[in-house]
Amino acid sequence: MTSRGEPHQWPVAVPDETVEQLADLAPGVTLGPVVTRLFGAVRAGAEHGIAAAVDELRAVAAGARARCMYCEATGGPLTTVAAGETAAGPGHGYQVCRACLVGQRLVPFLAHPSTGRGDLHYWPEIVPDGLVRRLADLGEDALADIRPAVERLFPAAVAAARPAAELERDAARAIAADAVDVLRAAVRDVVPEGGR
Repeated sequence: MTSRGEPHQWPVAVPDETVEQLADLAPGVTLGPVVTRLFGAVRAGAEHGIAAAVDELRAVAAGARARCMYCEATGGPLTTVAAGETAAGPGHGYQVCRACLVGQRLVPFLAHPSTGRGDLHYWPEIVPDGLVRRLADLGEDALADIRPAVERLFPAAVAAARPAAELERDAARAIAADAVDVLRAAVRDVVPEGGR
């Protein structure tokens, strides 16, 4: 969107096969929003954003509409929840509809902790269902903003569930509870309590 008509090359993260398929797309296929996100993520060095945009490009290049990996829905916006080299087939990437995002308690890919390898992540039990619903309504910028809290939440939730000394478990629970409070604060202004 910020281009002035100069030539651009696809970033290295876009596989050659996808570049070839994109070259054969029929006129009128809208790539602007995803390409804008891709180049923005490349400039920022945001690995999560690059992987999510490449996943969307693959779905478009395959000539199929992306569909929810759980319920197969194609309507409405889909959220990328993982990234990987392989997918189940055209349009079968790691994307879910909002209902499955909430029902499965999936963490959007853009909010994954940096220790993740692109696998699915699920909100720990300490995150209440109501907060999971509100987190599902956050946009890309807000998801990036909550990553520091998610970085603290996941290791603390794992540590709190492990058999350990009571003092260590209590400390991990306190860190996890603090991270949940930060998530609540993050959605308070963006997604009202009585939202969807």
